[in-house]
Amino acid sequence: MSKPGKVLKAMCKKLGVRLTVKRGNKRVYKSVKVLKAQCANKKKNKKVKKKKKVKRKRRFGTQGALESRDTTKELFKILGVPDELDEKMLMLSHNTLPREINQSIRQRPVLSTPFANSERIHRMRLMDQRVVAPFINLERTNQAYTYLGGADLRNVNLKGANLNGANLRRANLRGADLERANLSRTDLRGANLTRANLDHANLQRADLREANLYSTSLIGADLERANLQDADLRRADLQGADLRRADLQGANLGHTNLQNSGVIMDTLTGRYLPSIKLRKTTLKKSNLRGANLLGVNLKGINLKGAIYDHNTQFPVRFNKRNPFHGLIDSGSRFGKKKRRKKIRKRKK
Repeated sequence: MSKPGKVLKAMCKKLGVRLTVKRGNKRVYKSVKVLKAQCANKKKNKKVKKKKKVKRKRRFGTQGALESRDTTKELFKILGVPDELDEKMLMLSHNTLPREINQSIRQRPVLSTPFANSERIHRMRLMDQRVVAPFINLERTNQAYTYLGGADLRNVNLKGANLNGANLRRANLRGADLERANLSRTDLRGANLTRANLDHANLQRADLREANLYSTSLIGADLERANLQDADLRRADLQGADLRRADLQGANLGHTNLQNSGVIMDTLTGRYLPSIKLRKTTLKKSNLRGANLLGVNLKGINLKGAIYDHNTQFPVRFNKRNPFHGLIDSGSRFGKKKRRKKIRKRKK
């Protein structure tokens, strides 16, 4: 066997290929052809080691550190974490927070003051961008006559906010807090208000056609002259709500709580105000305890399983005991299973 040259020897040494092979008691050089083939295979299979990047530790006061700290503080406030634990959690997580999570926090909008958040929404509108601001704080801000059509405002805090005449058509307000907010003459057509809080909110002349109000709280809400045509009000809480002249044609009020709500008497004249429009409405399994339905046209309305009591006021000439309506009196024993007395058989 011919000896390999200097270049081939250096290549074999670099790639870790053995030059000789044992035959009997002697070691013999491999052929040049075999060595070249083995070197070629080694080059293919050899993995090139990448240089490890040294991660630089971020020191206190670097860009974005204060921003992420403020964001986490605001999130702790929303979650109801006490102030004493707040600082301790931030100190513990300062060194242990993964880089990916830290970057994702920085990319989120900073939950600053309601006024600053209102300005940010205004800038989005000026740039013709769709407003996407979930979990934002807009408490007691003025958003009157603002265009927010199709906006993503999930779980937004709008307590006491002024939304008079605002356009919220097809907006996503799922879980939003709108307690005591002014929503008079607001366009809420097709809006998603699932599980939202609208307690004591002003919804006079609001347009809620085809709106999703499933499981929404409307306790003491003012819905005078509100348009609720084809709205989904299943499991909604309308306890003590003012529904004077409200249009509920085609609305779904299944399992709705209408306790102490309905047409309110005018204190000046002593007469009941005009009726609520309930054409093609379903009140199936609704709570009508204490509801005032005087003057309401209940013709053709599904009242099967609805519960009433002695305080419920029905329209004149309406037979509440008619089995065709399927109403249930909460004070009666109707529907309760009677206990059968066990008759003991006498032994003969």
